[in-house]
Amino acid sequence: TIAGTRPPTPAMPRSTTGVPMPGERRRGRTPAANPITGDAAGVTSEALLQAEGGTSTAMKDASDELLEDALRTTAETEQIGTQTLGQLRRQGEQLSAAQTHVQATDETVHEARDVLKEINRKICREKLWLWLIILMLLAIDGLLAYRLATNDGQLSSKKGSKKKV
Repeated sequence: TIAGTRPPTPAMPRSTTGVPMPGERRRGRTPAANPITGDAAGVTSEALLQAEGGTSTAMKDASDELLEDALRTTAETEQIGTQTLGQLRRQGEQLSAAQTHVQATDETVHEARDVLKEINRKICREKLWLWLIILMLLAIDGLLAYRLATNDGQLSSKKGSKKKV
């Protein structure tokens, strides 16, 4: 802005109920007590301005400017709060979705763990059967070795064989 000039202020909404809205200039009587000066109710704003002398217009303009700044700050704060609330809602939805994904992953991990346990059981059963087969084959080999050792290297017995003359 150019030095010494005020930036344009946004148009303030007007109340349709007769009750002034925040930032709207009030006419007539002041509120119950002026928070700055502590003046009692019943004193009109025009009377206060006349009592102040020539600087009353400057004070009124400064007061109006401060009030407009406060209203602008309030509006900006409300807008920031609304944006923050929207972001928090979105983040809450993201957290909820993430929690759903974590639960689904947890269920998948439990299912995978159960499948791995079943595979491990099958492997153990197959190993047991293989060891039993190996032991049976070793027993058969041992019996055959014994038979060969006691039968002069022959597997069949000599009792039932006939000699040729």
